[in-house]
Amino acid sequence: MPTRHRSAFPDRPFPAHLYLITVLLGQLTCCQVAAQTDFDPVETNEDIIESSTESIEANPTLSDELKARALDFYTRAAAELEEAQRTEASAARLKARVASGPERIAALRAALDETAKAPSMDLTADTPQAELEQSQVKLAADLGAARAALQEKEEVLSLLTTGGESASRDLAEDERQLRALQREVRAPSVTDESPIIGEARQTYIAARARALQANAGFLRTALVNQALLTDIATLERDLAEVQVKELEAAVARLENLLRTRRVAELTRAREETAATQAMTAALPPAIATVARENAQLQLELQETTLKQDATTTRLREMEGQLRDVAT
Repeated sequence: MPTRHRSAFPDRPFPAHLYLITVLLGQLTCCQVAAQTDFDPVETNEDIIESSTESIEANPTLSDELKARALDFYTRAAAELEEAQRTEASAARLKARVASGPERIAALRAALDETAKAPSMDLTADTPQAELEQSQVKLAADLGAARAALQEKEEVLSLLTTGGESASRDLAEDERQLRALQREVRAPSVTDESPIIGEARQTYIAARARALQANAGFLRTALVNQALLTDIATLERDLAEVQVKELEAAVARLENLLRTRRVAELTRAREETAATQAMTAALPPAIATVARENAQLQLELQETTLKQDATTTRLREMEGQLRDVAT
């Protein structure tokens, strides 16, 4: 079976599993973290597994049962090796995050300071309507992305404080399985086992051990750097929250500007409708009717647009209230 280094957020720079386990330092001291098990099984890699698989498949002297057993070991070995490589890559990213942690914290604090000084949106009553509408679309998209980012940061921070117990079990289980593999490697070989099966078994054990060692190493690195990682995650959440609030304020300012403009347009439409009705008295009946109808339609359009704006604003307020309740 593949090891348990499994990220719930595979698209992130490094896996969520690190957040699940880092809180353990609040319960365990560094000296309580298990030492790495000394274990050096036979070396294996993708080329060894691929060439061994091809050799077995092409060997006409092997029975179907023997082939199936050997190929099963190599298939499982390939899966373990792939898991080990993913975990090692995650561990490298984690170590880089830890190494750059103080600089990252300083940058996040500076970014938080800068957000307080950020100028407001450069939109006024004289801004062209097309530019206002483009800004509205962009702000809506930016706000949606910012809210998604904030939710992700909040989940990360929550995991930091809730996953310690399961992570402790994971680390202990990795160490237990490594010791079991160590005993299996050192045990006398089975005399009646086919050399082909024995070699396949050793290849699987090597790949399994590498995956377990990678996962255990990842857990240890996260455990001993829990405080630093928590500080980073907290500041990232804080910055994401500030960015959401800034965008919400910008959306509200823009909506108010658009509403003010549409109220003015509605007032102008009413005045034009009244003027049109006064002018139609001297026009032929058919033309007067068309002119009055056009003026009335323009007025109704402006009124409908204004009502739609009010409805949209109310819906957005309700969405915000629902988010507050959910959190």
